[in-house]
Amino acid sequence: MFLNKVLVSLEEALMSTLADYGRMLLGRRCTCKEKPGLAGTPIHYTDHVSGWKVDGIENRQELTVVCPKCGFLWSFAILGIAGKATLEERRAEEKRRFYSK
Repeated sequence: MFLNKVLVSLEEALMSTLADYGRMLLGRRCTCKEKPGLAGTPIHYTDHVSGWKVDGIENRQELTVVCPKCGFLWSFAILGIAGKATLEERRAEEKRRFYSK
């Protein structure tokens, strides 16, 4: 029982906040004509079983930002930002969310 609590705490400690993910946008730019930087733009998130773990949000999230110039919606996956669930993590998340109730 104690081991489970330690693992949960360790997993929680490894989660990033939205602010942490925002810092990961430094140096990322849109490919539109004006090539604006994406750092500092609001991060949008929705539930997604293979998304990113975000501190303070129970379910994994799909993280996106919108280019402030052209309005293109950039997924963190397309931007190459690490943290997306592996296949094993996705299966565990599906099991937790859909089959454990």
